[in-house]
Amino acid sequence: MNHPIVYVQARNCVVSPLNVRTQSDPDADAELEALIGETGYVIQNLIGVAVKRKKDSYSIFGGGRRLSRVLSLIDKGRLDENFEVPVMVLPNTRRSVCGRL
Repeated sequence: MNHPIVYVQARNCVVSPLNVRTQSDPDADAELEALIGETGYVIQNLIGVAVKRKKDSYSIFGGGRRLSRVLSLIDKGRLDENFEVPVMVLPNTRRSVCGRL
């Protein structure tokens, strides 16, 4: 089954409580942030579902660390406020969010 990849403003994405990463490594986070800041793009898409109550908003459960580094760079003024990230959009069902598709 093919799922669309759309480009959305990073500010319209939030890390889901179901995000797969539960622990952080500050050194790896800093390295990832530097890479994104130097290249100006995110190499691998995020995975999320559309938030039904908010138009053009996405809950990210795969790629939360990439999203947090992008948002940090936006806050620091190193990326544009309207910076877009690629998001593979899965159907917003309990089954898909839990990774059982």
